[in-house]
Amino acid sequence: MDVTSEHFETRAIHAGQDPDAPYGAVSVPIYQNSTYAQDDVAAPKVWDYGRAGNPTWRGLEAAIGDLLSPLEADGVATHLDVQDGVPSARDPLVYRVVRESLRNVQAHAAAHNVWVRLQHEEGTMRVCVEDDGRGFEAAERERRAGEGHVGLRLLEGVVRQARGTLDVRSRPGRGTTVELEVPA
Repeated sequence: MDVTSEHFETRAIHAGQDPDAPYGAVSVPIYQNSTYAQDDVAAPKVWDYGRAGNPTWRGLEAAIGDLLSPLEADGVATHLDVQDGVPSARDPLVYRVVRESLRNVQAHAAAHNVWVRLQHEEGTMRVCVEDDGRGFEAAERERRAGEGHVGLRLLEGVVRQARGTLDVRSRPGRGTTVELEVPA
């Protein structure tokens, strides 16, 4: 079992740091990154202490690569562009937005291509997830929210609490673009 995405998502901190209340992220010192890892349900629980030069940013890139794998297995061409960056307390939020966006691509878009771009510059994280799928009307998004499909709507609130913006644009037959911009 590949646990890269689990490593990123279930990081546990042993250095006495508390998560930031609005969005639950912890900014881990670059030299001290501990991750709960369990390769199998029956396997013993272990803590993985990474000391790579940039564990969080590389971990984020690897985790997003893992999120793209099921789309590739379904025949969708995936494109991942991660510009060099530094770890940020916002990385878990970036991961959540990308994960929800890619879940929607897989479940609803019937896309042939999906692009994920991450950029970290001048104190701002920018993320774009774009597909060339079927797209949707704004009314469809509202209707589906009424049916309990509220993933992106919930993330919009979390992004606002982090002083960021989440822009979802779509048109029938022209795909969907989800853009996140948040202070790093």
